[in-house]
Amino acid sequence: MADEAKVSSGESSSSSDGSEFWPSSDEGSPCPSPAQVNLSTDLCWPIDSDVPLAIYAKRKRDSPATQTAASTSTSAASFQWKDEDSAPMRYGFTGNGGAVDPCLHRSSTCSESFGAFFDDELYDKITQETNRFASQRPVTTSAHMRSWTDVNTRELRAFLGLCIMMGITKHPTIHSYWSTDPLLKMSLFPSIMPRDRFLAILQALHFNDNSAMPEDCPDRLFKLRPVIDYLLEKFSNVYTPQRDISVDDSLLKFYGCLRFTTYNPRKRARFGIKLYKLCQSTGDAAGYCYNFKIYTGQSKGDLPANTQVVMDLVVNLNGKGYNLALDRAFSSPDLYRRLHFKKFNVVGTVMPHRKGMPEDLKSVELRRGGTAYQTADLGVNGSLLAMVWKDKRNVRMLSTMHRADIRGTGKRDRTGAEKKKPACVLEYNALMGGVDISDQLAANHRATRKSMKWYKKLFFYLLDMTLVNSYCMHRVVGHRLSFLDFRLQLVRELLFDEPLPEYRPQRDTPPATSSRFVGRHFPVTLERNSYGDYHYRRCVLCSSKGQRKKTHIECDSCHQALCIVPCFRDYHTVR
Repeated sequence: MADEAKVSSGESSSSSDGSEFWPSSDEGSPCPSPAQVNLSTDLCWPIDSDVPLAIYAKRKRDSPATQTAASTSTSAASFQWKDEDSAPMRYGFTGNGGAVDPCLHRSSTCSESFGAFFDDELYDKITQETNRFASQRPVTTSAHMRSWTDVNTRELRAFLGLCIMMGITKHPTIHSYWSTDPLLKMSLFPSIMPRDRFLAILQALHFNDNSAMPEDCPDRLFKLRPVIDYLLEKFSNVYTPQRDISVDDSLLKFYGCLRFTTYNPRKRARFGIKLYKLCQSTGDAAGYCYNFKIYTGQSKGDLPANTQVVMDLVVNLNGKGYNLALDRAFSSPDLYRRLHFKKFNVVGTVMPHRKGMPEDLKSVELRRGGTAYQTADLGVNGSLLAMVWKDKRNVRMLSTMHRADIRGTGKRDRTGAEKKKPACVLEYNALMGGVDISDQLAANHRATRKSMKWYKKLFFYLLDMTLVNSYCMHRVVGHRLSFLDFRLQLVRELLFDEPLPEYRPQRDTPPATSSRFVGRHFPVTLERNSYGDYHYRRCVLCSSKGQRKKTHIECDSCHQALCIVPCFRDYHTVR
């Protein structure tokens, strides 16, 4: 994880031969130094072999294939920084921004907006895999629970509707939604589905066939892969974002045992599953997630991991003149040059020690409000601006579409003077909020619940993301509901638009026959078990009153378990 943290923060080692990974000779290490290793051997060793990472990296770097690729890549050319203003070239927008799937229109209901992403095909897939898993490993939620019956798509819709409702009405535990305590009682949940049935579906919930999973599966997201791929396709097909977009990371809190859990002390959750998201930043669809990628710790491409992530997320939007804002975790001069050649107008904050950054701006000292900048020529396609602006602290910016202009913000300070900021800072602040808006909307009423199974936790996170995208589409076609009202209306349509299956009563009830009121009835004890202890059963009369009592007495004629006092007498006399 330390090596991955170095990659994500843009740090690089000062040693070129990997010697910083090796202890000195006075530590008594039996490991050879990098100079003692024969580097002329096979260059195609797998990364998971016993070869130390430093040696593997040096072999990979010195291989002829890597040298050839480096000589032909756009990063091969160095940046020549000059003390002059930028001459940017801003691309015009040629994309089909704001295009919505024809199935959505002004009269679309909330369930239809949600169904544009979460349709019958996905319901069928989840239903099939849930039933398969329940047959492979029988569900045992509680001792008194009935045997499993296959779930259908209608029942799965009701299950998801209840999960969404749980995000709106918070209770301390799942069981408390079915509580009979007057302080906690809710009539909705028991009227839709019995508690044990809900828990059985939640326990069996599955998304892929475990029997088809290879022993050494290279895909760490195999258990959720069908849902991830399906939603990725839907997110990119249902809506095309408008001109302003942003890329940032998001962290799903998860403390369970997982190989690709990350740690970020700057995030509130700190530990969890990291996702990279591309979202629209402005307009009615602000917060719409067009593309996302889940970090699994398996990025081994030729490009740096943070560069490769951005290039993967924007691949479907190349050549259309989008305005793209990036966080400092991703920004580098090489990435901005690559994106500029793909016809993106890019702006973002940057770390001072990124490779290719101008040396003169790394330790510059400024007064508050002061600026320092340099530019690098990008050929006939414009130039790259690197700027340092002193606010409370130094703010470092990169931009392919701005000059080093200072503009008024329209706000006044305490002396009445107008506040001013660089133009690149103003536009960055306007463009960078897309992912934050998406996360804020999802955090208001999360359907995500605690789970030690990472794929269930991640599924409910994707469900929240789908709800946000559905809400954005509902606004784009002309509706003006709040996000809370949208969720409530969606729950109504998921729960009540179609009839639900009739569940058998959870509590036993006395038989409707009149034979118990006539004839001779005597109490007898139930048979003892092999250890000589009585066998106990629930009293049928107490159960009908909502009480849980067990007894070892039953009627010899009716064969119903009954408390000897007063249930035995009442059962045979009170109609």
